[in-house]
Amino acid sequence: MIPEELIQLIKVQWAVLHAHILHNGSTYTHDSTHVGNSLILYYPGGVKSMQPAPGIIKFIFETQQGVAFAVQCHLPLHSYPDPFCHYPHFPACLYSSVLSDHLEIVMPEWVVSHFVQWNFSVQHIVVVSLCQVCHPIFDIL
Repeated sequence: MIPEELIQLIKVQWAVLHAHILHNGSTYTHDSTHVGNSLILYYPGGVKSMQPAPGIIKFIFETQQGVAFAVQCHLPLHSYPDPFCHYPHFPACLYSSVLSDHLEIVMPEWVVSHFVQWNFSVQHIVVVSLCQVCHPIFDIL
């Protein structure tokens, strides 16, 4: 049985749902299976010139087109300065703790890395990328 919110997103009645997948050596899960493996930084719409966005995998599904994620992203902050922007070698950013009210399709190839989050306040989270390739600081830790 495919959840209604996923049917509205993918516009098909048939799909195989997965609890987890392995892609390029990384395990991805939906949030009800393992929250940590569901936290991803990805290029919205697959546009690699954009800054990666943090999101949570709600569904992993497979259709005739292949495997994809249904992701709910964290909203950016527009009215609050990011205190981490002054530290280019520290891979942290401040985001809203509020999630978008809609799902978006994310292909596994668009994922940059997993991330960890720290609840900075009720309204804010600190997102730290776990990508060693993207952030050389991890090479010295």
